[in-house]
Amino acid sequence: MSIRFEKLTQKERAELDAICQKVTAATEAFAPLPEPKGEVYYFSSLRGDDAADGKTPDTPWKSLVKASDLPEKSTILIECGSVYHEAPRPGDTSLIYPKSGMTFSSYGKGAKPVIYGSIDAKGAENWMPVALNVYRFVTPIERRYEIASVVFDEGKAWGIKIQMTYSKDEKDLYTIPAYRSLALENAENGLTTYKKVKSFPLHTGEELQAYDLAFYHNVETGYLYVYSEKGNPGERFSSIELSRGQKIFLCGGAGDLTFLNLDLRCAGEFGIRTANTWNLTIQNCNFFFIGGAVQPGFGKSWRNYDTRLGNAIENWGTCNGMTVENCWFDQIYDAAITTQANDNVPQTRQIYKNNLVRRAYYGVELWTGDYSETDRPFVDFDISGNYFSDCGRGFATTRPDKNERSGAPIDAFIKLSRGFYRAENAKVVGNVIDGAAGKMFYCSQPITTQNANGFLFDRNTYIFKRDGIFADLPADLPTLTGTYKNGKYSISTKIYRYDEETLAALAAAGIEPNGMFWYE
Repeated sequence: MSIRFEKLTQKERAELDAICQKVTAATEAFAPLPEPKGEVYYFSSLRGDDAADGKTPDTPWKSLVKASDLPEKSTILIECGSVYHEAPRPGDTSLIYPKSGMTFSSYGKGAKPVIYGSIDAKGAENWMPVALNVYRFVTPIERRYEIASVVFDEGKAWGIKIQMTYSKDEKDLYTIPAYRSLALENAENGLTTYKKVKSFPLHTGEELQAYDLAFYHNVETGYLYVYSEKGNPGERFSSIELSRGQKIFLCGGAGDLTFLNLDLRCAGEFGIRTANTWNLTIQNCNFFFIGGAVQPGFGKSWRNYDTRLGNAIENWGTCNGMTVENCWFDQIYDAAITTQANDNVPQTRQIYKNNLVRRAYYGVELWTGDYSETDRPFVDFDISGNYFSDCGRGFATTRPDKNERSGAPIDAFIKLSRGFYRAENAKVVGNVIDGAAGKMFYCSQPITTQNANGFLFDRNTYIFKRDGIFADLPADLPTLTGTYKNGKYSISTKIYRYDEETLAALAAAGIEPNGMFWYE
């Protein structure tokens, strides 16, 4: 079978750049506001007053947390040009808790309203020198909001999170502080790439070593420390955002939700997080520096450090209808878009289309089921027209878990794991995947010439390094047999290289028979 595997030329690069610019322009536009289902309420950081009635553009409220108190089917409009650094209410883990039928969008003219999930830490007065090149943020930050990332100059640079490691206790769990830092590899901060961030003694942030913009949040004292080679961070950078371990929107068991024309930034957990949702629509929204927060208690049975998480858009549990269209994602710690569950629940009617996804560890991450032999259905999925670039690069390089236990990289424009799926009308077509740090994609259940159940991959365009690790796919293509043992189902996968032999074999198996493959 003939495949298109060619060296990328300047002409083709220009054509790809034009595609990217077209997708970018679509994300910068404003989606039209649907007809309100209930009352309309207005918010503005510029002119808002919580003593007003919030019912007209001339009498907006200021505090966004008030949106959580509004009834179902309300339409919440935020004035363009607004910028929010509002904290959640005491004890809350999210700024806003939407109810079923709610719509969130913008009104007026100007830039899309920006909602930060972070602390504004700019200014030299906010930083105290405590050791050579080590500066402490003057205000303690409580444990529940453990700082997930530090973003400088609106993303021109970012911090490298330093974590504590643990030793085993008598229950064979890693829970006893080892008072040493976690080593990292190939960690970027926007200014420098450190091939090795070595482990060092860590009792307090004053012990930070000479890795520029490394930071440590001591949750026992609340103090945050930053190592800055060029003096006080507040003098060195014009803006500093401390991303709290929080969500901006948290919707539990709610549906018929719409989010339009919003700019969500620097939230340590999630931008929009739903659970068991239906009819979720997210259009023309921006997501910037999302994720990186510690997931308390998870992972300590098999690793000596806390797991970190953070997706721009996540649904947990069943999902019957999700549209994510014309959105811009950049610098996402984990996945830009994901729906996932530990139970065998259906995931249906989902469209991820015409989005720009840059520097996310996963562009799309999909999984459901408990590894049992029962079905894990994905029905009516359309993942098309998206431009994915630099998967696994940028902020995501600060994560410690960049490889499988086998040593294979785990970043990808799409990750679809956990064995067999009964997938119907599920397609990944017509996307551009422009580079990755480790590999391009991972799918345990593609459609093949001998397996009709699965995700269809075709007509996608790839740009990658020749002979790099291209994909993690079933080892026995095109048959896809798998095994069931000790109560769990598994499928054996292997790494496929980016070369003519691999691509011809995949095409013959029914994977990307009409794809376009460029190498640099």
